[in-house]
Formats: sequence, C-alpha cells, structure tokens
Amino acid sequence: MVARSTGSATPMILHWNGTNWTQLPRANRGGLNGVAATSATNAWAVGQIEVRRDIYKILILQWNGTTWKRR
Repeated sequence: MVARSTGSATPMILHWNGTNWTQLPRANRGGLNGVAATSATNAWAVGQIEVRRDIYKILILQWNGTTWKRR
C-alpha cells in the first residue's frame, strides 16, 4: 500500500485484516513515528501521546502475536 498526502495534518490509523485495510478512529492527539516487525510475534511501534494539552509522552509498544504491551 502506498499512502499519499492529502494535505491534512491529521494522521490515520489503518488496520490490515489479511484482506482489506480499514481506517480506525483515533483516541487522542499524538502521533506514530515508526513501526518495525521481525516476525508475526515481534513488532514494535514508537510514537507519542498527548497526556494534557500540548504535553506529550513517548509511547513504545511491543506486539507479541496476541496483544500490544507498553514498554
């Protein structure tokens, strides 16, 4: 899949179910800076979440094949 800019500053969250992409709602402001996976049971996502107006926290998540866990 190739994502093209629409000029919007709002990031999208997309989910692949093996057949189709679906856009998911965003829970809060923040952003995803990168995702990397070495297997179906080891993936990492790094970004930030807004905890208060204009105050952000770094967010690191690891996928173990079943659930995402904060690190």
